[in-house]
Amino acid sequence: MKNIGVQGREATFLQGTAGRRYRRGRVHARGADGFAKTAIQIAAGTAALLAGMGYCLLSQPLWANEAQAASARSDKWQPWIETEGKLGSKRSLGEIDLFVPIDQDHDTLFFGDFRLRMDDASSREGNFGFGLRQMLSDGWNIGGYGYYDRRRSPTGHTYNQLTIGAELLGRDFDLRANSYWPVGNRENQVGATDQTEAVLNGTQVQMITHRSQMVERAIGGFDAEVGWRVPIFDAESNFDLRVYAGGYRFDGDGVEAIYGPRFRAEFVSFDTPGLWEGARVTLGGEWQHDDVRGSQSFASLRLRIPLQAAPKGSSRPASLQERRMTTAIVRDIDIVTGQQVTQLPDIVETASLVGGNGPVEKVVQLDASAIADLPTEVAAAGPNSLIVLNGTAEVTTANVVMQNGQTLAGGGSQIAL
Repeated sequence: MKNIGVQGREATFLQGTAGRRYRRGRVHARGADGFAKTAIQIAAGTAALLAGMGYCLLSQPLWANEAQAASARSDKWQPWIETEGKLGSKRSLGEIDLFVPIDQDHDTLFFGDFRLRMDDASSREGNFGFGLRQMLSDGWNIGGYGYYDRRRSPTGHTYNQLTIGAELLGRDFDLRANSYWPVGNRENQVGATDQTEAVLNGTQVQMITHRSQMVERAIGGFDAEVGWRVPIFDAESNFDLRVYAGGYRFDGDGVEAIYGPRFRAEFVSFDTPGLWEGARVTLGGEWQHDDVRGSQSFASLRLRIPLQAAPKGSSRPASLQERRMTTAIVRDIDIVTGQQVTQLPDIVETASLVGGNGPVEKVVQLDASAIADLPTEVAAAGPNSLIVLNGTAEVTTANVVMQNGQTLAGGGSQIAL
C-alpha cells in the first residue's frame, strides 16, 4: 500500500481596529504560508490595533463640539482583552479575545470582537466580528452578531466561513443559537491510498491496483444552548455560577454528520479581589460527544484585562444586567471539517516477471501427463508465457527448447511480478 501525501495550507489572522466615535480603523485579511509568518502578522496586527485603539480611546477631543458630544455619550462599557487557556482530553487550546465598544448609549452597545485561537494539533483560527446588544426594560439583554472566520486545519488547509448568532441573556436564564456557513473553497484532498495484487484471470496474470482518496471538507451547521443561574450567590453579587445544556449538528455532502449533546458550567468573578479594577476571572468546564469525534472534555481559565479605566464621573456598570452587556460571545471554537473516503476506479495492468523480458501474455498449467511431453507443451505455449508444472512426470523425449520470454515454474513456488 502506498500513501500519497498531505497538502499544505496557509493560516490567516483577521485583524481590525475601532475607535469610540472619533475614528474607525480599517479591517483586512491576509493569508500566510507558515506559522512564523502568521506569528509576525499577529504581533504586528495586535500592536497596531492596540496602538490605534489607545490613541482613539485615550486622546481628548480637540474641538469644543466634539467635547460636548463626547460628554453627552455614555462611557459605561470599556474595551477589554481576554486570554484563555483550555486544557482538553484530546487537545488543548489557547485564545486571545479583543472586545472593543464602537458606539453606545445608556442601554445599547455596538462592538467589535476579534479573536485568535491556536491548539496543540497545528490548528489555528481567527474570528473577526461585530455585535449589537440592548438592555430591555424587563431585565433581559438581547443581542445579535456576525463573524468572518478563517481556519487552518491540522491537515494544513485553509477554510473560511460566516457565523451568524443571536442571544438572550437574563437574570436567571440564557438562550443562545449560532449558524455556520462555509464560504469559498470548501474541500481539499488530504490523502490517498493504493493497494496492488496479482490475479490469475483465465490464462492471463493481471496486476490490479485498488485506489481510494480522502477529501477534507468544511461543513456547515448550527448549535444552541440554554443556561440557568445556580442560585448559590445573590444575583447582584460579584460572583455568578451558571450551567448550560445544548447540542450541535454539522453535515455536508458525502460526509458523515457530526451531532451530539454539549454541557458546560461557568463560574465568573466580577471585579476579582487582588486584581486591577474591572478585571474578570472565568472558570469553565465542558463536555460533548458525537460518533465521529467521540467524547471530548475541557477545563478552561479566562482572564479579562480592561484596556481603559472608566472616565471620571462616568457611570460604571453596577447591576448584573449592565455587567453582562460585555459577556464574551459563546460560539463553536472551530470551522468544523469532515472527511470523505472515495473509491476510485481500479487500474488493471498485464503482469511482468521481475527480471523478465516483458509482460506475461499467457499462463499455461501442466499436469503430470502433459509434463511427460514437456518439449511439445513448451513449444505450444509460445513466447512470453509462464508455464506452471503441477505434479511430477519423467521426461523421456528430446531436450526442451525455451522460447523468448518463457518461464518455467513449479506449482506452489513464489514468483515476483
